[in-house]
Amino acid sequence: MWDELSETWKEKHLLQSQYFLQITKCDDQSCCRPYRSSIRAILPGRFIPPPVPVKQTRHGLVAPEPDETLIDSHYGSLFSRIALSAILPQCAKTFKIFPFDLYCPSLIGKLQPRICPVCGMYFPSQKAKSSHTKLHTGAKFVEVSKRIDEEDLDTITSSVQKDLAIPVDSLPIIHSVQEWATVPWIEEN
Repeated sequence: MWDELSETWKEKHLLQSQYFLQITKCDDQSCCRPYRSSIRAILPGRFIPPPVPVKQTRHGLVAPEPDETLIDSHYGSLFSRIALSAILPQCAKTFKIFPFDLYCPSLIGKLQPRICPVCGMYFPSQKAKSSHTKLHTGAKFVEVSKRIDEEDLDTITSSVQKDLAIPVDSLPIIHSVQEWATVPWIEEN
């Protein structure tokens, strides 16, 4: 069942990747309380930046393409990633939003089908992407519930009880828990 409210909330507060989930406050004070720290000074984009390897070349620091050999490339600490966030591979220009899993070896070649064609957000699964895409298509949340009155409930309950009826004589009677818990195929000394 699709819930438009939760998808809208996810879009504002979550950054999902295959192996990492980030949840943060949004800037809308009618939704979230103001930040109590200066975290926005450190993370202006609200989320931890994706891991991008860098290597030193004769032209300075560069980010190799994901399909290149990453020899002599290094993943920096969080603070070096923040400081070097402008250094991106050439393929980054093809994305509206830089996918967090771009350099994940198990996902090479699997990123594009997980990216929303409208807003460019990356999702960890096709299911998450298709649920998100409904926000753009204008699909409305439809509550799939049926009101059940007491007579229907009694009918359903009695039919379930009949289906689950177990004859009393087929259940074992446990007189001693210690005897019941002993393993039957091990000889006692």
